Amino acid sequence: MSLKKLLTNKIGESLLIGFILLFRSKDWTYKFVPSNTLYKNGTIRNVKRNGIYYRLDISDYQEWLIFFYCKSDSSEHVLEYLGQSIHVFDIGANIGQTAFNMAQKQKMKGLNAVIHAFEPYPRTFEKLKTNSSLNQNIAVKAYNLGLGEEKGKLYMMQHSPSNSGGFRMTEDRQNSVEVAITTFDEFISEQGIPAVDFIKIDVEGFEVQVLKGALQSIKKFKPVVIFEYSLENIRAQGGHIKGIFEELQNMNYKIKSKEGIEDLNAILELPVQTDLICIPN
Repeated sequence: MSLKKLLTNKIGESLLIGFILLFRSKDWTYKFVPSNTLYKNGTIRNVKRNGIYYRLDISDYQEWLIFFYCKSDSSEHVLEYLGQSIHVFDIGANIGQTAFNMAQKQKMKGLNAVIHAFEPYPRTFEKLKTNSSLNQNIAVKAYNLGLGEEKGKLYMMQHSPSNSGGFRMTEDRQNSVEVAITTFDEFISEQGIPAVDFIKIDVEGFEVQVLKGALQSIKKFKPVVIFEYSLENIRAQGGHIKGIFEELQNMNYKIKSKEGIEDLNAILELPVQTDLICIPN
């Protein structure tokens, strides 16, 4: 039996987490951490991370990341752009890590911000609800709802069963789950929300459809918009990002990657996944 397999128990995990924290999560410390695939489905851990309580199934990659303080696939940098935002939207919230951290960040600034968290996949949404119930002092409103270009029903599949962050929209109705969809603009209108300050989108290639359904609100409120960008995923979902860039530029937005790339032609040729930060001038 490998050393990593031997460490897949609460004692081993406690030792590893102490080690990770002692060395401030240096990359090399993760060489000793067991992969999420070494855990049986339904391996539950109740923990507190950065002042937030979670019920985690560490056989799932996204929840494993939280449990072991992993920085890879982290949306921590998103928090840097919150500013004085009050009306905040997390589209593709998964189990709530980013939403809770955004709420906590604004609370520490003395702001009464509300984070609207959207998670359409039913099983993942139930985990989001559970974590919300563990953090009732944090202002996160959870919706079992997807956002897109028009209102209706779509289908989602488990693209990677051991990684809930990879669940995505599909045309395959046989091996998928039906989910309710509305547009961002309709949601804002129906809910009577008076402003939109900040939008984060991470929906596995469906970002173009979400943004198309939000253009009226973006034009009206001029929020900061941060969205995951993978040209491969966007094309797989039938999206065309160049038109969105043109719309945002017409609204006087500045667009850059999280690495600082500002040339749109260079962004359109990026072979890797990143986040794009869109800030109104």
